[in-house]
Amino acid sequence: MTPGLFSLIFFGVAALIFLIYAAFTARGKGPILCPPYLGATKEQKEKMDKKKEYRKITVLNLIIAAILAAMGIYFYISTLGW
Repeated sequence: MTPGLFSLIFFGVAALIFLIYAAFTARGKGPILCPPYLGATKEQKEKMDKKKEYRKITVLNLIIAAILAAMGIYFYISTLGW
């Protein structure tokens, strides 16, 4: 396996994981994995707008997935010698 193909697979799988998590958070399902929500007390969590937190984490995960996919494609193409 060439290093370019390995990086394409590695970054592709990582991007896929972030896309799957973004799909769940877009529907309002799953855990909210962001520092403000995780660090809040029970009373603060009850006052927080969960839809807003889900939207923020969905956008963040989509951006991360796009960056990872672009990195995988870049490293694959750079090893082709074009």
